[in-house]
Amino acid sequence: EFREKQMLMQDKQRDLQMLMDGPDWPREDWTLSTDDAKDVGEAERIIQANMQQMNQRIEPLGGLGRLHESEDREALELIAVLTEMISCYCDL
Repeated sequence: EFREKQMLMQDKQRDLQMLMDGPDWPREDWTLSTDDAKDVGEAERIIQANMQQMNQRIEPLGGLGRLHESEDREALELIAVLTEMISCYCDL
């Protein structure tokens, strides 16, 4: 589920970037304000920081593919929280 959420977030980021790179940018019907863009950027920064922290923690355990074999409950909880953060980001 974590990897699926991660891919969904990347898709959302690509969609947003395509809109911003399109020939009609900026459009009057654009629903996001500058504050919204700042919030999205902050959410991405927080998620990326937590991803780095998670990767540092699980790399010695064999990475994401082997995490389920470990007994590192804190790492599993970190992934659950990160998955929820990504879900919330995708709902923005």
